[in-house]
Amino acid sequence: MAKEKNKKQISPEEAIKAVKNYLLTGFPTGLTSGKRIEIVQGEPKGKILREFSWDIPILRKAQGEIAKAIKLLKDQDYKVYLTKIL
Repeated sequence: MAKEKNKKQISPEEAIKAVKNYLLTGFPTGLTSGKRIEIVQGEPKGKILREFSWDIPILRKAQGEIAKAIKLLKDQDYKVYLTKIL
């Protein structure tokens, strides 16, 4: 018998929160100290220091729910930015 999928689809807001937390734990502290990771469809609010590709190693090796969240955001044209805290 086939298993029924009872898992509901993750919302973009939940995906953003999950991916941000994943990146904050995976990036070196010096990279994110005094800066903010923003995942948005348009332009971020702060001054852009760097735009990250969805193909960086830390995101490629993600598994499970984080991988699903990354795929959802990537498919909906969200972008990852490192911005300066104003």
